[in-house]
Amino acid sequence: MLAELRPTTTQCMKPFPLLVWSLTSRKLLYDLRIPHHDFITSKAAITYEGSYVCVVSRELDEPSPNFIVVYDLQSGTLFKKWKPGCDTAALAISSADGCVVSALADTRILVWDLVTGNCRLSLRGHVAAATRLRLAKAGGVLLSAAAPTRDPSLRLWDLHAGETDSGYTPPERITSCELLLGGSVIAMALENYKDILCVKLYGPNVESVKAGFDAEHDDKGYGDESSLGKTFVVRTNENC
Repeated sequence: MLAELRPTTTQCMKPFPLLVWSLTSRKLLYDLRIPHHDFITSKAAITYEGSYVCVVSRELDEPSPNFIVVYDLQSGTLFKKWKPGCDTAALAISSADGCVVSALADTRILVWDLVTGNCRLSLRGHVAAATRLRLAKAGGVLLSAAAPTRDPSLRLWDLHAGETDSGYTPPERITSCELLLGGSVIAMALENYKDILCVKLYGPNVESVKAGFDAEHDDKGYGDESSLGKTFVVRTNENC
């Protein structure tokens, strides 16, 4: 599944919708809207199996901090809503861990219980707000990264104990990163690096990391080999 935040233009209807698509059938599953709320682009996350999606929302024409909304995609209805009292800079959600993770502008990372709505953990370690959050598919591990100009380190968190390792600082700025093999490997795209850099990590001390749990392994090749080296023009809908 794919969650898409509709761009803000004068030609799009308000409130701005959150569109949820099935990548298998290529069909629109849900057009989710909260009346009188404006969805902020690039702040959305969906669970691996597609049961829940969460977004960051802000009141229209209001200076108050943004807030978090979770939708149940089995019914297409609003499931939970949180107001941390501080702007959220990054977001992640996991059914395996039963949680929503929000990185706040004040550098805290909050872990919210998906069922009760209570805050489980308040994680501190970054010196700047985390702008990337990745949860291991197997559960138990969180990867966080801030803007590299302010805090170049990556941190792994044990979501059961609320602990982090000492962090890892890559040789160049990160442009993208993913958590693989149960949280035992970080795959990174770096500035001035042609290839993807994969780093084997030892921590935090959770079973999936110690075992290098192979939940995300796929023997199939990615993409169409016949497209290698070709250039494509990507067109967008000019009406919205």
